[in-house]
Parts: sequence; structure tokens; C-alpha cells
Amino acid sequence: MAVHLSQLEPGGHFELEEIDFKPQCDDGTLSPRGAITIWWRALSRATVDLGFPLALDPAMLKSLLEKAEFEDIKVEATKLAIGSDRRRCTAYYDPAQPVSAQKSCSECTFWPRDEKEQALGDLYLNALADDNCHSLDSLSNAAFFALPSCLPESWHTFKAQVRDEMQNTSVHVYNTL
Repeated sequence: MAVHLSQLEPGGHFELEEIDFKPQCDDGTLSPRGAITIWWRALSRATVDLGFPLALDPAMLKSLLEKAEFEDIKVEATKLAIGSDRRRCTAYYDPAQPVSAQKSCSECTFWPRDEKEQALGDLYLNALADDNCHSLDSLSNAAFFALPSCLPESWHTFKAQVRDEMQNTSVHVYNTL
């Protein structure tokens, strides 16, 4: 970060965006014994042991920037939902329509409530849990195969359970961006 600071002119601006991959849940729908939680604990332990932790608390990032002598640091943390539950509205959900064209009935209470957050959540879920994107593999394989002791038994079977739980519309889990 000191390199970035040295490249800035007085009054310059530096923006840092990071995802804290620790799964969060505000309504108790994420089980402490569920696949996502077990996956995160194993991945967190492996990445800490390898020296590149994926848990990036916004306060920790601010502290690192202060140590690098940055000034006027503003931290904005936002929730990045992993999916949304708007697909549960059977009255209006049409998988043939793009996300932006989906409607909801007045009786549905969606999570997240904001339409933009729902769309971002669905895109993020697709990036993380879609078989064609391989993001779970990208996040996990290097750490798990470098430290096989952290690898959950039968990774390919377990990975399917993590994907299934991420795609479960009744589990309201998010990461912090």
C-alpha cells in the first residue's frame, strides 16, 4: 500500500474494494452446522495457515491503510447477498425473463428487500455457485490442496452440498463488500 501512496499526488484519491468472504446472516437462516459454515471454517483455517487470509474485516483494512500513512480514510461496508429469495414468488417468477424484468406480488417479502441488491445477489450467486463459473473451485482448491489436512472429506461431494445451500432461497447469507 505504501507504493500506492507514493504514486498519489497531494489531494489524490485511492479506492480499495475487497470482499470479506466470511458468511454472514442476520436472521438465523444460516446453520452453524451447514455446508457453507463448514466450508468457510475449513477455507479460513487453510488460508490463515498459508498466510493469505480471506477474512478481511473493514476495520482491519482501515488499520492497514493508516499504518501506510493514508489520510482521510472512509470505509463503506455493504452487504453482498449470495442470491435472493425472489424466485420463491411463484405468482410472478418467470425463469425465461431477465432478472430486471421480474415482478413480485404484493404479498411477498423478499430478501434482500432492495431490488438492486436482489439482482446483485443473484449475479453473485451465479458467479459463486454455478458449475460453469468454477468460483468455489477457484476460492478453495489452492488452499485445500496445499493443506490437505484442511480439506473436507470428499471435496467434490461436499462442494455440491455448499452449492446447494447457497442456492437454497430460504438461507439468507451474505458477504461484506
